[in-house]
Amino acid sequence: MNYQELLTKYEFGDIPYEELLKSDEWRAIRKEIIERDLNKCTQCEATTELQVHHKLYFLYRLPWEYANKHLITLCMKCHHDLHEKVVIPFYNSEEEMIPLNYTPCGRCNGMGRIRKYSHVDNGICFKCGGKKYIELIEK
Repeated sequence: MNYQELLTKYEFGDIPYEELLKSDEWRAIRKEIIERDLNKCTQCEATTELQVHHKLYFLYRLPWEYANKHLITLCMKCHHDLHEKVVIPFYNSEEEMIPLNYTPCGRCNGMGRIRKYSHVDNGICFKCGGKKYIELIEK
């Protein structure tokens, strides 16, 4: 499903992040980044359960609207571990780069999903609903 189809499906524009990650647009960028990183985790060189991590976030930007330099390939374990240890910076825009100092969800550590609950709603965090940051839950 592409982004336009998602906009039609979610007529009020509140598309769950997990749905955006299933879009054709994200799948194309994800494939490109994983291939760039030689089909392996940039931390441990694992070749399974690969995910693409955003090194930073911008307000109101779709997952595929980031420069490739802001994206890296991580395996699921390294991705989870990174979110456990590091607060991913959130900025108002790429032009201004004003830090928003958003608070990562205390349940998923800003990852938006919880690995051990992947069997329930694909692991989407039940506290933040996949929005990753407390300040975004109400938006």
